Amino acid sequence: MLSAAVREAEGGGESPPFLRVDLQPLLVETERTALYSIAAQLGVLDAVKEKAHPNFCDGLRHMLHLQHLYSGQNSGQRRGGEGQAQPVPF
Repeated sequence: MLSAAVREAEGGGESPPFLRVDLQPLLVETERTALYSIAAQLGVLDAVKEKAHPNFCDGLRHMLHLQHLYSGQNSGQRRGGEGQAQPVPF
């Protein structure tokens, strides 16, 4: 169901109104690996690696905050204007 909705939203020629994150369950062995994979896809990997996070939830919250602040920088994905939040389907 989600895959069909994502394909439909991406098929319009314009950049979709969300940031897509793909995780491969067989390649994500730990929470830290998942966190780094998500951060790399959102273009904030270096900033996430600089700060130690006590758990996955804190790391994800920090990462999404960084992505919100730096939208469009360090990533090839087109995003909304600077500082605009966008949905992130996994």
